[in-house]
Amino acid sequence: MLDEADLRVAAGVQSYSAAVYDILDRYAGQGIYVDYPSGARRTLEAAVRCCVVTSMNQTAAQVTNGDMLFLE
Repeated sequence: MLDEADLRVAAGVQSYSAAVYDILDRYAGQGIYVDYPSGARRTLEAAVRCCVVTSMNQTAAQVTNGDMLFLE
């Protein structure tokens, strides 16, 4: 479901917020948490938002790095 949200945001079909809300509406209930190996604990909403935003930032960085190759 996160990959689907990633594709929708990357394609410009949905905003970050809309993708997060869509995932939460489809799969979440109250009291769901994500526990990370580091010991951190986040609500499902915060974990989904973090994942989507991080993925888009990594995609943007890859595009930027690709553009830099053309400048050389």
